Amino acid sequence: MPLWNNAPLVAYHGTDFRSLSSYNPVKGQLLVGFTVDLDVCRPTTDFGKGFYLTTSLEQARNWANVKADRRRSKALILKFELDREWLASLDSLCFVLADTPFYNLVADCRGGIAPHQRPGSQQLYDVVYGPVTLKGQTMVVQNADQISFHSDVAASALPEPAVDDIATANDGQLPRDML
Repeated sequence: MPLWNNAPLVAYHGTDFRSLSSYNPVKGQLLVGFTVDLDVCRPTTDFGKGFYLTTSLEQARNWANVKADRRRSKALILKFELDREWLASLDSLCFVLADTPFYNLVADCRGGIAPHQRPGSQQLYDVVYGPVTLKGQTMVVQNADQISFHSDVAASALPEPAVDDIATANDGQLPRDML
């Protein structure tokens, strides 16, 4: 019996309660009607303006805690189950290693240069996969990755997420795994 079954890829988005207050999120709840507005995404991120997910729950917690702290809100984690066949159908750029091409793209995107310079095309990649690096450094965050969605086609086809976790602490922070 084969071990591989092409199950959905589980990915998380770390955000804050204020960003989703129109849904009144409750842990375990599916966010029916959830949509991504790429226009409100920050432009100078690792792979450019996009909606970012990670397969690392701990990385999502970190992102959620940072955002909640900045906005004086409560941290929140969304869980997406992504169909691998759908992901395979998207126009993708993948970085397996944090090598020179990876750092060149990150430097361009963080510097405000139009992302995903493609010869003869103004089209962005639908999705970019790669490691996570800290701003201003050339080292990667261990056991972390990022999956960013950049086109309306990809963002509008994301499945409705479930609320995986909401901070209950007074400071609005989610607990971090203690390894």
